[in-house]
Amino acid sequence: MRKTIKSFSAVFFAFLLAVFSLICFAAPAQYSQNHVVADYEKSNSKASGNYYNRCGKALDGAGDTADLCIPGLSPEDDMVPQGIALYKEMNAVLISAYSHSERGSVIFALDRTTGSVMAEYHIYRASGNTANSHFGGIAVSRYNLYIADYNSTISYIPLSALNEKDGKSVDLTISGTADAASFMNGANTSFVGSDAGMLWTGNFYHEGNSSYDRRASEESGAVLICYTLSGGNSAEEWGNLTNAGDFITPAYTLHIPDSISDVQGAYLTKEKAYLSTSYGRNADGTLWIADVDYGAGQIIKKDAASVSALPACEDVDIIDQ
Repeated sequence: MRKTIKSFSAVFFAFLLAVFSLICFAAPAQYSQNHVVADYEKSNSKASGNYYNRCGKALDGAGDTADLCIPGLSPEDDMVPQGIALYKEMNAVLISAYSHSERGSVIFALDRTTGSVMAEYHIYRASGNTANSHFGGIAVSRYNLYIADYNSTISYIPLSALNEKDGKSVDLTISGTADAASFMNGANTSFVGSDAGMLWTGNFYHEGNSSYDRRASEESGAVLICYTLSGGNSAEEWGNLTNAGDFITPAYTLHIPDSISDVQGAYLTKEKAYLSTSYGRNADGTLWIADVDYGAGQIIKKDAASVSALPACEDVDIIDQ
């Protein structure tokens, strides 16, 4: 009897220790939320200040707005933000970032109401290796988080995996990756977007830079390829987009005129394309708002509106419509 009690006590103690470890030693977020301005030429300081006064203050916690400070911007953290997506069901703004020092790509979840970090997702591949690609764009559909991954690929993680809301650091594994190279002439997937049952991706094109001058088609340097989403769960949605590791033929291909170059992010509606463009950290970015003709496969620059923005503008999403 004494032996049984001793054995039970040992098991119970081990159970308590495991619970205590989960409660007390869950990994905290690794990256800080610090307002910083760095790595720009002095000639742009006035323009940056003017832009901040016009636009940035709306997100700095003043008035009734949340301070949506992107984590990881300090020199010590060395993270470079790239993609942005609204995850309404979580009341979160998701932001992807990569590290110059190859510490691994991260997706931050910020609370839309408070601006605080809800979770810090560290992304891994199925092999167990850290994902180190740019994550140039991210998108939220009904069931999945999509990532513009390495080369011409898009990867996904089920939204059900993004269930941490306590400001902790969480490891997530990519569930699948597929290649879209066949529909963009081998150009890289620079960004990805989703809304209203559609998913789209496209390439960054800059003539004269050998890293980015691969034309996505004979007609235009950059394109958007668009898919209709379907399926009743995460796996079905992904399966209906892909076949044997490749994306299926797009529902639409939209050609972006070469006069709108350096596209870093795109948001589509039935009638409009919102294009974020930039090249380098020392030249202004531009937000274009252009008409879309899905039947003709064209984004139309004529009569398009444009707004000058900060250098290094990246992904774009619409928060409220």
